[in-house]
Amino acid sequence: MQTADIDQEAAARATAIDRKATALASQSAEIAVTDAASYAVAAEFLRGVKRYREEVAEAYDSVIEAAHKSHKAALAKKKQYDDPADAAERAVKGKMATWQQAEQARLDAEARAAEADQRRLEEDARVAEAAALEKSGDGETAAAVLAAPAFVPPVIAPRAAPKIAGVSMRDNWSAQVTDLRALVLAVAAGKADLGLLLPNQPALNARARSEKARLAVPGVRAVNAPSPNVSTR
Repeated sequence: MQTADIDQEAAARATAIDRKATALASQSAEIAVTDAASYAVAAEFLRGVKRYREEVAEAYDSVIEAAHKSHKAALAKKKQYDDPADAAERAVKGKMATWQQAEQARLDAEARAAEADQRRLEEDARVAEAAALEKSGDGETAAAVLAAPAFVPPVIAPRAAPKIAGVSMRDNWSAQVTDLRALVLAVAAGKADLGLLLPNQPALNARARSEKARLAVPGVRAVNAPSPNVSTR
């Protein structure tokens, strides 16, 4: 069969499917299930829907599969060339972050030491001033000097990472659950928000499918929502 013939056949099939899709929408709106007879009519309609969907699958599944294979091949090729860059980027970023953290820790320690030195100097000056006042006979002022709160301007450590165009360090905070039981107990005691916990819905659904109406988990109930299972027979 020639390519032109195949294209025409595909176009004709698509047109037929399109007409059927439009008809299904209107037909389903007209169906009302009110008794056993209309229930049977609805079941027959669903068998027709089943046949229609098989027709759609036959027309498009092979196209989708081919496109999927092409997509997967393109993704694999991109991954082949991008993975080395990703690994290199992560390795160098890790080295930069490690140095930045260590350097910032050193600068912070130096700032704390400098602030402590300033505080000692301030305290020594206050004690010397109070001693001089006491010696001159002004004990009241001396006591006030010693009682007054000391003020030492905080020493702010500089940022460790140098400024480089196109490169910046950003904070990247995250939470790590180290004790799930403690978190659950905190929520139960009202010390933490309930929104911090999420039910394991896949596990609960699996229990419900297995245990059905016998499911007995506090705060959980088994729900059965039957739906028609239709075949073309």
